[in-house]
Amino acid sequence: MYSSKETTLERSVVDPVALRTGLSAVPTPIVIVSGRPVETSTPAAIVIGSFVSVSLDPPLVGFFIGNSSTTWPTLRLAERITVSVLGVGHEELCMLVSKRSSNMFAGHLWETDEAGTFSVRGAVLVLNGSVESETPAGDHSFVLVRVHELTAGDTTPLVFHDRALRALSS
Repeated sequence: MYSSKETTLERSVVDPVALRTGLSAVPTPIVIVSGRPVETSTPAAIVIGSFVSVSLDPPLVGFFIGNSSTTWPTLRLAERITVSVLGVGHEELCMLVSKRSSNMFAGHLWETDEAGTFSVRGAVLVLNGSVESETPAGDHSFVLVRVHELTAGDTTPLVFHDRALRALSS
């Protein structure tokens, strides 16, 4: 039988550099969140390294966005956003988007649908959805997204591990 005990959690001081180093041992999926805000009609995209499945019913996914992001305030205005899970071959695009390169939308790696959403061609998984909520979480916010459509690919996933982009192999 489970018994509840009162405990006091002590706040520990963890060095951010040590935490980042420790967490680099945990592989994380790399996604590009993209959208076309109605107010600007200019596409926007951002690389996210903290994507998670949340619920199957209702279909929800989430990601964390840094509070210092200058792209998210514009991107959050899009009626629909697209989450493209990156695969092998998307390394250069990942770097272009993360550096906010002016030519990140040039080239053949983007696809557009009738609704005006755009995704990464050849992605492992593409999820089209809408933002359900944003919840503050320290120096980030957790963005909850309701999935409306998905397209699965067969590309080998790309992960961030040990401070580098790597192919996930079996």
